Amino acid sequence: MTLGGVLAALRVRWLIVVLATILGAIGGTTVALTTPKTYVATATVLLRWIGPDSDLAEPTNMRYVTSRTHTYSLLFERAAVLQDAIDRSGLDLTVGELRNRVDAESPPDSQVIRIQASSDNPVEAAMLANAAAEAVAAEVSREEVNGPFEPGNIDAVVAVEAVPPKTAATPRVAMLVAVGTTIGLLVGVIAALVLAYVASRDQPRVPLEIPTAPPTNRRLTAAHMVWVLLIAATIPWRTDTFYEGGADPVVLAKAAISLAGLGLSIWVFHRTPHRHPVPAAPVLMLTAYLIVTVIGGLANQDLAAASVVAVRVAILMGALCLVAAAFGPLYLMRALVHVLGVMIILAVLTGLASFSGRLGGLFPPLKPNALAFVTAVVCIWLLAKVLAGQDSAWELFAIGGCLVIVLLTGSRTGLAALVFSLIAMSFRTTALRTRTFLVMALALPGLAYLAMGTDILSSVFLRGGGGQVATLSNRTIAWEAAFNLNRDVWQTWFGQGLAQKKISVPGQWWDTQLLDSSWISALVQGGILGVVLVVLLGVTTVGYAAFSSRSKGAVWLGLAVLTTLGGFLESGLFDGSIQFMVFFVTALGAFGGHIEAFALDRKAVTAAAPRGVRQQVMLS
Repeated sequence: MTLGGVLAALRVRWLIVVLATILGAIGGTTVALTTPKTYVATATVLLRWIGPDSDLAEPTNMRYVTSRTHTYSLLFERAAVLQDAIDRSGLDLTVGELRNRVDAESPPDSQVIRIQASSDNPVEAAMLANAAAEAVAAEVSREEVNGPFEPGNIDAVVAVEAVPPKTAATPRVAMLVAVGTTIGLLVGVIAALVLAYVASRDQPRVPLEIPTAPPTNRRLTAAHMVWVLLIAATIPWRTDTFYEGGADPVVLAKAAISLAGLGLSIWVFHRTPHRHPVPAAPVLMLTAYLIVTVIGGLANQDLAAASVVAVRVAILMGALCLVAAAFGPLYLMRALVHVLGVMIILAVLTGLASFSGRLGGLFPPLKPNALAFVTAVVCIWLLAKVLAGQDSAWELFAIGGCLVIVLLTGSRTGLAALVFSLIAMSFRTTALRTRTFLVMALALPGLAYLAMGTDILSSVFLRGGGGQVATLSNRTIAWEAAFNLNRDVWQTWFGQGLAQKKISVPGQWWDTQLLDSSWISALVQGGILGVVLVVLLGVTTVGYAAFSSRSKGAVWLGLAVLTTLGGFLESGLFDGSIQFMVFFVTALGAFGGHIEAFALDRKAVTAAAPRGVRQQVMLS
């Protein structure tokens, strides 16, 4: 399925898409207006140390109180505590009814118990929460008095009383309307594509016209310029700073550069008479992922920031699709390799001046892991030429230089992903020059000595000590926190938006940590739906790359393995980054080798359209 065919089908059947979207919005609004409102009020119970040396607040005492907090939060399950709360509230409820309307929880590593009560009346919700909090506090004091210590080392007080909430917790009108609209849009798009495909079955199959002539160097310069603009708009300009909303000079400048890249892509597209077909599947899946993350941002009450980041990624996708239609994914990747090669040279030259254990770039500003990634991309491109018998002597020296640079960066993730990529590419060898084979054979003893006879590899993989390797440099702490994240049903399915780059980590001396994994980030930012979409795209990209044509299979397979495996330990694969752009072009190239025989192309859709619409589509 080509992107041009999809757009033509949607243009022909646009009324169906619009009507389905409107009906979905109406359905979501109807559900929101007819669902009974529920108000939630929260009261907070504080546990305090009142035992010996209470004025000193010793760390041991504080840890003891913290450990007892979770246990005492379970006291609310007792029927006697529930009945005490009912008596305090003065409401006509049974123990079972109150148990379904009140919940008690203790945040990790805290000394408080939060009591949440729900009701269709805000005043009643506050009364229930306060009554339940007083009952829990009284029960804690009774437990301490009757416990092993006399008269008890802990007491509990209602630190924060619940107040009647001003807004209802459910239904979330905005979420229901957004989900209803999205479902309507999805149904409309699917219906338009199905109807267009059914209508085109009786039309003669017209083979896709794929340009075979390579672009001239002058035309390819435009692709280089587009890459320079897009990379300048994606690389970090400030250290450890992430977009969380608002606008400043850096944000506005990067937005202007990305729009300039998109404008140049549009100009190149219109100047190209014979265009390459662009596969629709990667674009559709990533677009669906962006929509899911925007809804997740709405669920996280961070719609503005999530939307800005999603639009930024959409601009990158749009620009790359236009340039891919003008040059084809293979030549688009070739232009990227040229730009990355210049970046690597500049980064190494500027980084060697301040080299202190790990090589990074000062201009352009590339951290060691980022430098390792872009170097790995160039290395894979060069090796693909070697495996296809299209190399010259300099490619072999360049591959060796790339491996040295990756080692100097000290990037364990980059080195491991590159090695797996090179192994996968070896299975797609189509031709190997005798000279190249001899050079590789002669180099094997030296490589074996460097790997086993020196500490080069161990210095990289044991960087920071063996404990750091065992814990994957503390990444697993953030992963565990992501899997155990306390979120509502909306955030579970739709995530919290692309602007969510950090996560709270309980039980550590630090409060937050970066999500150093693209796949874990997808779970937090896109929820279950987002993870399903990107996992499906990643698996199919690797699968299509593995069975691509002989001339292109090695490079697409190597890049697919590099990005998908590297995404487990590095973030940015589904965000506005160089990793994302490499993965997206790889997906276009991998899928692009399997769309020639599909019937739903632009000409078939145009032939099936009414005459008036057909003329408009053809003129476009």
